[in-house]
Amino acid sequence: MEERPEVSAIEALALRRLIALRWWAVLLGGVGGAVAWWMDVVSAGPVVLWVPLSILVASNVALSRWVGAQVSETVLVGVLVLDAAVLTVALWNTGGASNPFTVLYIVEVAVAALVLRAPWSWVVTAGAGLGYGLLFVLPGSTDGSGHGMPHHGMEHHATAHQATAHQATGYQGMEQSGVVASFETHLYGMLVAFSVAAVAILVVVQWLVRDLRQREHALESAQQAAFRAKRLAAVSAMAAGAAHELGSPLGTLKLISSELIGMVDQPTDRFCKEVRLLDQEVDRCQNILSQMGIEAGQLHGEPPGRIQVSDLVGRAMAGTTDGTRVVPTLPEEGVELRIPVQAMVRALTNLLQNGLDASGSEQEVALQVEVDPDRVRFVVLDSGRGMAPGVLARSREPFFSTKTQHRGMGLGLFVVQSLADHLGGELMLNSSVGKGTRACLGIPR
Repeated sequence: MEERPEVSAIEALALRRLIALRWWAVLLGGVGGAVAWWMDVVSAGPVVLWVPLSILVASNVALSRWVGAQVSETVLVGVLVLDAAVLTVALWNTGGASNPFTVLYIVEVAVAALVLRAPWSWVVTAGAGLGYGLLFVLPGSTDGSGHGMPHHGMEHHATAHQATAHQATGYQGMEQSGVVASFETHLYGMLVAFSVAAVAILVVVQWLVRDLRQREHALESAQQAAFRAKRLAAVSAMAAGAAHELGSPLGTLKLISSELIGMVDQPTDRFCKEVRLLDQEVDRCQNILSQMGIEAGQLHGEPPGRIQVSDLVGRAMAGTTDGTRVVPTLPEEGVELRIPVQAMVRALTNLLQNGLDASGSEQEVALQVEVDPDRVRFVVLDSGRGMAPGVLARSREPFFSTKTQHRGMGLGLFVVQSLADHLGGELMLNSSVGKGTRACLGIPR
């Protein structure tokens, strides 16, 4: 069973409204059925009326358990088709097509347009139309002439009416026949009107729902961008504070380790090796602090500058550990961008370095530059081991990394995403285990 990947706020609200609407239908259907039976205007026993309502109650209880969770569209389609079937049975026993409550089929169409995608909503609409049409052909739903008049409790009236018709003059018989034909035409006209109104409502509601979902997605994207900006500011502040607080102690350790190395007579003894290791670790700590400041703080202070795409790619390749394994595909004509140059070079370097780290030492990484009239896309393709869905979902979080020790701080993709948000662009990642990763950074021209 195919499930939608997530439940949007609109869909969750629509599901709750559908459940509430069905409870009201149970209540009103029960009251209406009791009144119809008491007035002796139904053409079947009470079982035919109460069994559909019992089915409606049971299905609504089951549907209530899915509020706030993922619900497959096939389940919702089944629920709405079931509602149309229950409505058809109820109308069949209370006047058929002449029952004014046939207008409730429109509610089915509106709800389907709200909670289902286009193909399934049309299926439910067709089901509602089929139920309406069955009222004209089901046995016992009309008075035999297609008028949809109730039978039960009306036999005496029908007999008297037929006797009067046989005794009427020719003119009166023609008049009565004209009334019958007019009423029949009216009922079929209602069926045509329902079909036209159903299609119109379905199209309009789907337009509105699509616009609302687009606004919901835009609002969610804006909130995520604001959240990332706050996290980037926090990382920048942390980097600045760490550099300030740890810079002096690390500088002192660096000085002492260098002096100790110079004092050792035998460079191969154990003490010298330990001091050299200490010196290397101090260098690494200083490099991490410097890198954090560059990664996190570069976006906010750098003004935009002009650079050719070819120069940008060249500088990014030079910033990697093995730029010779990068195979670029550049546009034939020169393309100039107005961007924060250093930040963009760093972001593209991060994407290339990720591809190189994920690939084997002999494997190449492709860099494709795609130019549109209003956008430039940098696509990095590697043939590494790829990422599982859980890792891919967290890959843009700060300080999250699957690399081995000393090979990354987990800020690369976070900074690239922040730069994309800052420039009004986007970062798209596609990856699967064993098939490599495709990273696409798109920015406005």
